[in-house]
Amino acid sequence: MLTTLVGLIGIVIGAWLNALLTTRRERWNLRRDLYTRLLENLGEAKAAQGSLWDLEVNDRHSDIESVVNYRKNRIEELSKRDDDAVQSIRRATSIAAIMLSNEALHTLNGLQFEWSKAKNENTYFNYLDTRTAATAKAYQLLVDAAKKDLRMESHLWLRAFTKPPPRNCGPGPAPPESGAAAS
Repeated sequence: MLTTLVGLIGIVIGAWLNALLTTRRERWNLRRDLYTRLLENLGEAKAAQGSLWDLEVNDRHSDIESVVNYRKNRIEELSKRDDDAVQSIRRATSIAAIMLSNEALHTLNGLQFEWSKAKNENTYFNYLDTRTAATAKAYQLLVDAAKKDLRMESHLWLRAFTKPPPRNCGPGPAPPESGAAAS
């Protein structure tokens, strides 16, 4: 009888721990997926904004109709890529409020603020520059937040045990001068 009771208690505790660990793992997976989606879209926005900047600054402007059409089509394509990525980031930011760290939320809110501020720039170049800089900064800050939040760097404490000892590459201490001491 006592053995059965102990066995049942063990089963209940095991089931409870399993449920607890499964829930924790599922939440971690959801956070990871959300960070992945945000970082992919930030990367896409950053690439599209950088290409737009490059197209405006480095591409030769011409009055030839085929070149004008190419530029127009390319700008439309890059603008659409940027818009799609921005919309995905905004949708994911809504979900982020319940899943991600305060650091990540602060980064995403700061990005939205900087993007809104870019609309007030005097020139298209300043607009692109402000948006591109804000996106690049948010990308790096979100990478850092994700590493902390997902504990991707938690294994770094092992480096203290696995680091090879430093090699002595210098000449070392000078040998004692036996001839000078003997005279």
